[in-house]
Amino acid sequence: ISDAIDIIAAPLSFLVEKGGGGAITTTAGATFSVDITAMSEADGGGTKVDGYHGDYLIDFSSTASDPKILPTFEEITFDGGEGTLAGVVLNVVETGTTITATDSELGIAGTSAEITINLGDLHHLTITGAPDSVTAGEAFANDIIVKAYDAEGNFLDDSTVTIAWTSTDGRVSKGAGLPQDHALEAGTWTFSGSDFTLEEAGARTITATSGAKAKSAAITVNPAAASNLRDLVATPGTITADGSHSSTITATVEDAFGNVDTNYTES
Repeated sequence: ISDAIDIIAAPLSFLVEKGGGGAITTTAGATFSVDITAMSEADGGGTKVDGYHGDYLIDFSSTASDPKILPTFEEITFDGGEGTLAGVVLNVVETGTTITATDSELGIAGTSAEITINLGDLHHLTITGAPDSVTAGEAFANDIIVKAYDAEGNFLDDSTVTIAWTSTDGRVSKGAGLPQDHALEAGTWTFSGSDFTLEEAGARTITATSGAKAKSAAITVNPAAASNLRDLVATPGTITADGSHSSTITATVEDAFGNVDTNYTES
């Protein structure tokens, strides 16, 4: 598709650069533009071909493993040999990424220099190793690993943000059932399972937080072994000692942390 009025002498190639010129540098998930310039290869090349103007259907491809936004075909308007593709988004941080523009009708093509794709800002944390359930007062059997990622899911191997732990178990705190704050190293840190000891029975969470970013893991805390009886109640409270009356005694069974053991069945 072209309304070019000048005769274009072959051979030509495309110079593919960032908007405004130069090598393409972007951040994962960010939008950028690509400039395409028709260049003559005659006499050693390097001369822009002003006669390549009008609307051309350009084929775009990339070595990116999963380009987020890059049209396969796009009608590009060229003026004086220069056109622009806007709205390109690459989401995977990787090496060796290039973009190629091709005018199949006229046999013109060009590939960009390697594109630098930088990591984005911290978007979310992940927690692995958290148990589904624990017994009150017992340390976690597994270590807990925290990792940092950007919005496109790239692992932030340069992140050194500090992680603070909290829990919906109101009986624990930093250094007393939860780890002390610790900075990530190269985007991750392994917290010792021995530093986690929940006490309050029920559905609880542990939460890793850095600034406004947080990630929680749900854990069921089961009561520990019964160790205490309380709230002894006789029903009825008064009987006649004549051998024909009886009273039922009930008691609440607790573990060492004050959790009621609802599954206790001993007599």
